[in-house]
Amino acid sequence: MLKKGFAFVLTLALIAAVVACGGDGDRETDRSDLESVPQDSLVITLQGQAGQTVFGLTAESHHLDYAESSAGILVKGIDGIHASRTHAWLYSVNDTMGRVAADKYTTGNSDIVKWHYRKL
Repeated sequence: MLKKGFAFVLTLALIAAVVACGGDGDRETDRSDLESVPQDSLVITLQGQAGQTVFGLTAESHHLDYAESSAGILVKGIDGIHASRTHAWLYSVNDTMGRVAADKYTTGNSDIVKWHYRKL
């Protein structure tokens, strides 16, 4: 009898928890908060300069560790914070992620360059 009573109370508690977490059943679910949005640990923001590459612009004010390849320059570290197996430095210009190496993208005066230290 004690076991049946405990099971009944436990079942009621679980139902109450599900109902409490469910919220308004008629309300549409906003799926935007469920999407996986990358989270940056650090962001460095720079103002673009006409004719200056993202790499050149960054190198003017920050210490860069990088590797050169046939595709261009890969930034491996900025100001002593290095890429790892779990994090990388990625850049964006005007909130659009770069699709070429940092030394291949030429900025303009109105561009906003951001370096994102992002978990992979």
